[in-house]
Amino acid sequence: MRHRKKIDYNGSDSVFCRLDEKPLKGFYKAWRETCTEAGIKDFHFHDLRHTFSSNLLLSGATLKDAKEMIGYNGISVTDRSAHLTLDHKLRLQKNLAEHYLKKASI
Repeated sequence: MRHRKKIDYNGSDSVFCRLDEKPLKGFYKAWRETCTEAGIKDFHFHDLRHTFSSNLLLSGATLKDAKEMIGYNGISVTDRSAHLTLDHKLRLQKNLAEHYLKKASI
């Protein structure tokens, strides 16, 4: 929008702010407008938390790591938001099988 209106960007720290870079008092209206302008339908801000949580876990983080980084109150909330892929679950099973094979050979 700044580009279209030929307004210079001075480096605001805010992700969502007014064109003059003043912070917004309310976030949800800006979120809806941003999604609308981007053509994204039925996408909620908390969907980003779910995606972040899932990606953390898929990259090797623990539920406790994800809970602390996201700021959830309990691990059960983190567990509900983290939807792991079938490939990841199969990889975990393979790693567990390899672990048992190593222990058996010792």
